[in-house]
Amino acid sequence: MPATQSADDVVEVYRVEHRTDGSGPYNPRGADAPRMFRMAEEHQDENHPGPYEGGEFDFPFDLRDDHFFAFQSLDLLTRWFDGWLAKLDAAGYRVAAYRVPADAVVLGRHQCVFERERALSKPRRVRMDRLSN
Repeated sequence: MPATQSADDVVEVYRVEHRTDGSGPYNPRGADAPRMFRMAEEHQDENHPGPYEGGEFDFPFDLRDDHFFAFQSLDLLTRWFDGWLAKLDAAGYRVAAYRVPADAVVLGRHQCVFERERALSKPRRVRMDRLSN
């Protein structure tokens, strides 16, 4: 299910990623980015479904290696990481806002996935200490 009907539309998505390599807290790819094991364990519930669980995404849809998980609003991101933003910040993670073509985004019930290499500019940093959590 595409984010909008027109490929000309631009959307902003919000991703928690490590400052050094852009990897996420559930599946860090670099040596500098720690995996947040306790958070990952706590996030195995109906409020944090995996991509193939609980109707998170309409399938069939092709979840590819070039898809990165994010959120379509800061409110959704803040609710997902409730109680964890300060810990993520201390571990070197940040919130990055990416502007991408709408046809590069697939929306889920909680999260979305997007093609990061299609971002229209470098991501804008959103300070975690300004998010209510």
